[in-house]
Amino acid sequence: MFAGYQYTQEKLMRDQRLDKLASVLVGYSAGVKPGDLCRITGESVGLPLLEAIYEQVLKAGGHPFVSMLSDAMEEAFYRVSGEAQLQYVSPISTFVVETIDVSIGIWADENTKSMSNVDPKKQAAAAQARKPISRRFLERAAQGQLRWVGTQFPTQASA
Repeated sequence: MFAGYQYTQEKLMRDQRLDKLASVLVGYSAGVKPGDLCRITGESVGLPLLEAIYEQVLKAGGHPFVSMLSDAMEEAFYRVSGEAQLQYVSPISTFVVETIDVSIGIWADENTKSMSNVDPKKQAAAAQARKPISRRFLERAAQGQLRWVGTQFPTQASA
């Protein structure tokens, strides 16, 4: 088996446990309904679960879209970005938080030490700039306008 997949003669098959987990996350935890705009976020190492969730959102009648990063991309942002990039708040991110009905987050690390050489001041600056978006997300969730759930995807790095 390779990170949530098993090989058969015909094709690569997803681990059925991921399909069951996706069904619980989408149908029970997030309660996705027909017409819901559903953001699915995660890291590239969690792709098998992201795919299973995507499929379950479609089965529930929702409209899924995926936002995916890797440890290397996140590390590169903090290593290379300048002050303007750290302070920048994307209007797309603001629009997403104001528009989505559901957010499903998958936490998965390929390398738990990938951020160890990153300047914590840069991380703090970016977090401070994004604080209004985070606050708005939590406000919408508290008002019942947004449902969200998150879970850990097991990886070799987190074992």
